[in-house]
Amino acid sequence: MNDEEFAAAQTRVEKLIEKWGHAIGMGWWKITYVWDRQGAPDGKGGQPVMMTRVNAAYRWATITVFLPNLPTDDDELETDLVHEFAHVLLGALIQVQPAKPILLSGNLDCS
Repeated sequence: MNDEEFAAAQTRVEKLIEKWGHAIGMGWWKITYVWDRQGAPDGKGGQPVMMTRVNAAYRWATITVFLPNLPTDDDELETDLVHEFAHVLLGALIQVQPAKPILLSGNLDCS
């Protein structure tokens, strides 16, 4: 990936960050974006588009964007970014989850 391709790919993602960041509540978070120009396999034969790490206690997150792996379709890229934002928001819930699962009994029919 040359410098021109890098800048174009980064700009595509930054426009979506600007569009969605405050709309879904990311303004409370300190998010660092790492712009990876190499790409990385996920260990399962796939090529991840982004990877997120969350520290909910401090409202810090790092989203690594694997620029060579970005989809060419803007709608798909938008879905991928919102998906990573969901990881940030849900990370707080996962980190405070009890060590043992809570078992529910009774009628769980929600219809």
